[in-house]
Amino acid sequence: MTIAASKQVLIKMLQTLPRMSEPKAQAIAEHFPTIRQLTMAFKQQGAAAVAQVTPTGSTRSIGMTLARQLACFFTSSNPNMYRSQLLLF
Repeated sequence: MTIAASKQVLIKMLQTLPRMSEPKAQAIAEHFPTIRQLTMAFKQQGAAAVAQVTPTGSTRSIGMTLARQLACFFTSSNPNMYRSQLLLF
């Protein structure tokens, strides 16, 4: 799979998550074009990896709340963990 195709898959996947708009998904994919790169960034930096990413045309960043949800989703090995974490945010 090419990087461009991987990026599109990542964007579509991100958009299935609550509070994730297309501009936010695209901004994250610009910084981390593959699922692997995004997952590694979360493992190394935690939620801070994407918290300051700002979508094009916006003045607001992704923010820590959504970044924590994403970090939980991409790093948890427990499938129920993400669902239970949604209730906390």
